[in-house]
Amino acid sequence: MHGMNRRNLARGLAIAGFLLGAGFFCGPNAPAWAADAEMPDAETPGVHFIELGAFVVPVINGSQVTRHVSLAISVEVTGDEKKAEVEHMLPRVKDVVLRELHKHMSRRRDPDTVQDLLKLKRKLRKAGNGLLGEGMLNDVLIENTLERKIL
Repeated sequence: MHGMNRRNLARGLAIAGFLLGAGFFCGPNAPAWAADAEMPDAETPGVHFIELGAFVVPVINGSQVTRHVSLAISVEVTGDEKKAEVEHMLPRVKDVVLRELHKHMSRRRDPDTVQDLLKLKRKLRKAGNGLLGEGMLNDVLIENTLERKIL
């Protein structure tokens, strides 16, 4: 029973921390880096979001896998032609994203910084545009992350 109360307390603190952080990063006083890319209005005509799915990548320190990181990723494009091209090339887009994730995670030193996520987003956008053509991808959206430490 005592262990259950600790779990509930930990869960409640985690939720409260998330809500406070979300308010800070989304509020009127959000830091400039919180708006890395201009966010189009959801009603903007011609803006499409294409889900790439979830990627699971090992984090290797030395010669050992120490963690697994799971990321749900989508890309933003403008225009029906670009949407059709990305959808046509989707297996190759997923391949280039997965390769870039593996490279990034193998060099990662400080996993919990916002700057690390912004750097990853820029790398993924650059790799995607390298495959598809400059200016094809407006943005890469990391919709969800989960990191599990291996004991």
